[in-house]
Amino acid sequence: MDSVKVKTAITKVRKEDGLVVDFDFSKISSTTAHVISQTGEGSDEDVQKIIANVAGQLERYSVRKDTGPSLQELESIVEEELKKDNFHFAADIFSLIADH
Repeated sequence: MDSVKVKTAITKVRKEDGLVVDFDFSKISSTTAHVISQTGEGSDEDVQKIIANVAGQLERYSVRKDTGPSLQELESIVEEELKKDNFHFAADIFSLIADH
C-alpha cells in the first residue's frame, strides 16, 4: 500500500510526559497503511478514506496550536476511525503498536 499524503493544521502533539513536540502526520498515515495491509482488512482506497477522516477529526484540535492533541487523543481517533469502518483487528494492532 502506498503512503497517503494528507496535510493537517496540527503542527504539535503533546506526549504523555507533557512534552510538546513537532507532529509528523506521515507517521500516522504510514503506520495505519501498514497495519491495514498486514491484517488484510482493507484496500488502498480504505486507507485513503481512513487517513482523510483522521485528518478531518484532527482539525478540531487546530485551535490548540501551541500544544495540539495528546498522543493518546491521536491514537484514539485512529482507532475509532478504523473501528467505524469495521477494521477491528487493525484497530487492535494499531493500539498495540501505539502503546510501544
